[in-house]
Amino acid sequence: MLETTELDEELTWDEEAILNTIITHGIRTITPILTPSGIVYQGLEDFMRENELDWEIITKILDSMKKNGYFETKEQTRVIICPECGSSHVYSKFACPGCNSTELSRMEILEHSICGYTGMKKDFINNNRLICPKCNIKLSKNISRKNETSRKKSDYQRIGTVSECDSCALRFEKPTTIHICQQCSTNFAYSKARYETLYSYQIKEDIIQKLKDNNKLSILLIEDEATDAEIINAYLKKSKEKFLLEIVNTGKKGLEKIKDNLYDLILLDYHLPDMTGSEILEEIRAQNIMPHVIVLTGMDDREIAVKTMKLGASDYLIKSAELYKSLPELILKILKKNN
Repeated sequence: MLETTELDEELTWDEEAILNTIITHGIRTITPILTPSGIVYQGLEDFMRENELDWEIITKILDSMKKNGYFETKEQTRVIICPECGSSHVYSKFACPGCNSTELSRMEILEHSICGYTGMKKDFINNNRLICPKCNIKLSKNISRKNETSRKKSDYQRIGTVSECDSCALRFEKPTTIHICQQCSTNFAYSKARYETLYSYQIKEDIIQKLKDNNKLSILLIEDEATDAEIINAYLKKSKEKFLLEIVNTGKKGLEKIKDNLYDLILLDYHLPDMTGSEILEEIRAQNIMPHVIVLTGMDDREIAVKTMKLGASDYLIKSAELYKSLPELILKILKKNN
């Protein structure tokens, strides 16, 4: 059975949906991850996408559930937030302390040990050779690192590096750091940046136990007719038994759900836009999983009924108003018979 909740604090729809996602996938810790497209919460990616929620809304929902005692938190990382648009899509670059240009060159400083001349490496380069600008002594046959390192220490030595701005020609030892927002293109210094701490959320053990004490039967309905799906959902909600229903409208989506989740029972419409019930049952068997399946169809076809039962279906039922009304009892009967 899928574990869900009827706990002390009343949950909003979003909170209950997140909790059901966590339980369905066996998630114990929700971890924020910084990606090129922004921040996502591991395990909730599909939930965020399907419900068109961003990380800020998800964070508020999780924080609310934390206050109500569902989660414990642990500091995970800190991110830079754009002061203009609030986006976390920010990257950092070194910049000139004089003009804030990010077009910088890093140069080595060399010292000629014989005459004592010190200067930029580029000033020593002459016709692809290193020549001291002061005494004109050749330091090496060419400027490759291999030949430079093979020279005796008495010729020259590297004594440091310096940055030079390609825009204003200012030279400096330490560049400044600026942040650039990929969302609104704002450039801002570290002093103007907002820094936000991201937390991982771990569901509490006592909550898990409470969830175990409040079991619901998990049902997947694979049905492309929206009206039929609504009717079935309405009757399951009216039932005294606790059902947790998920609905998809294609065979492909149904197989993806079955692969990732453990359902107590599947209600399978035989005629779907992309697959037949028989094809879905064959795919389920190929995955070495065989949940209880009730095949629903609008046609009384004995041949199909026999085929689906041979493929592992628990029952083959003809759609009708009376069937939908009695469906909760039929589901319980099948689960009780096979458990």
